[in-house]
Amino acid sequence: MGDNMTALCVLVSLLLIVRATLLPGGALREKAAAAGPLLLAGLVMGIGTGLKLTNATYALALCLALFALGRGLLAFVRAGWLFGIGVLAGIAVSAGHWYWRMWTVFANPLFPQFNDRFQSPMAAPIGIGDTGWLPKSALESWLWPFLFTLDPKRVCEIPLRHLLWPLLYVAVIAAAVAALLALARRRPMPQTLLLAPGARLVLAFGVLSYLLWLKLFSIYRYLVPLELIGPLMFFLLLQGWNARLVGRVLAFTALAGVLLFKAGHGNWGHGRWTTKAFDVEVPTLAAPERSMLVMVQPPSGWLASFFPDSMAVVSLGAGFPESDGYRNRVQAMLEERKAGWYVLLQPGPRRAGARAGDPGALWPASRRVHMPPVSRGDWHGQGAVPALHIAPAAIKPQAAFTRRINDPPYSPCGARTVDAA
Repeated sequence: MGDNMTALCVLVSLLLIVRATLLPGGALREKAAAAGPLLLAGLVMGIGTGLKLTNATYALALCLALFALGRGLLAFVRAGWLFGIGVLAGIAVSAGHWYWRMWTVFANPLFPQFNDRFQSPMAAPIGIGDTGWLPKSALESWLWPFLFTLDPKRVCEIPLRHLLWPLLYVAVIAAAVAALLALARRRPMPQTLLLAPGARLVLAFGVLSYLLWLKLFSIYRYLVPLELIGPLMFFLLLQGWNARLVGRVLAFTALAGVLLFKAGHGNWGHGRWTTKAFDVEVPTLAAPERSMLVMVQPPSGWLASFFPDSMAVVSLGAGFPESDGYRNRVQAMLEERKAGWYVLLQPGPRRAGARAGDPGALWPASRRVHMPPVSRGDWHGQGAVPALHIAPAAIKPQAAFTRRINDPPYSPCGARTVDAA
């Protein structure tokens, strides 16, 4: 889904700024020297944000974390300004063309996200589409690392349990409490918290990234960059309590134990190595310019590019935030393209005793797929609902890189409208 690959842009951006703090004399101390690293770091972060919009939280977190370098308010504002210009330039490079396309077609450059602001008629007026993963209360927000470690399904579809998160959470809170007590008592900051500017930047970036993730998403795969620097944050906090060699050895030992302890994990599946990522056999269609393909099972949008360009393809009930305008457009397309309607499905379990070629062998329960009520009734199924009659067609699209698409393959089926039951 792009989270792993674009995480590299986030980490490289952070590395560029940390490296600039380690150069002789501190590159970020001199205005002329600071411009280069900040602009370049922003450019790399912007490219990652354009490729995966959820990385915008990391761009904002790193911009705010620049204050941890301790250069003063004016230097922070200047650094944030330079970094922000780089981010905008990077977004323009990697996604500017797409945003412009979405704006000209749908009047929303981020379509369908943030449609509560742009009000495109082709999508529901929602902000961020998937909010079902967020904590349900303030108490859950405070205890979130413990909760999703005990029950990984709160933040992910597959089990990914890691002991690092609650331990890192406790370490950060302990450091924050120590700093606040020192400030309240007007005492010098504890030696444990007197870290180098680069170390402060990493810790501030990690904390701010987590808070933004917690507020906006709470989806585990969006946490990949923070998961990768989490061990470093834990090491910095532990070794800070004893800067001597023995403290670093203890910190490294504790970190190794945390990383090696995993109480079960899952994955999204793996495919065999192949020279061809996609293998799609598209049947001959008599009149694709007057035909229409309906997709009702995600993820299948990638198949659209393999069908003739003149053929209309639409998704229904597959996760897209459909609006009345969207459904009306689908109805108009159905009325315009009556040469052939097709529904793309994955076959279910073969019925015992079914003969080869028997449609019931692929769809034993029913060979009718109910279409959403576009012009009659409402979207939730009330009123008369048109349906499609299914007849298997000869096609076996496959993707070699993921088991979920390899087995079983998708099959399009000829469809015709029938009276609603």
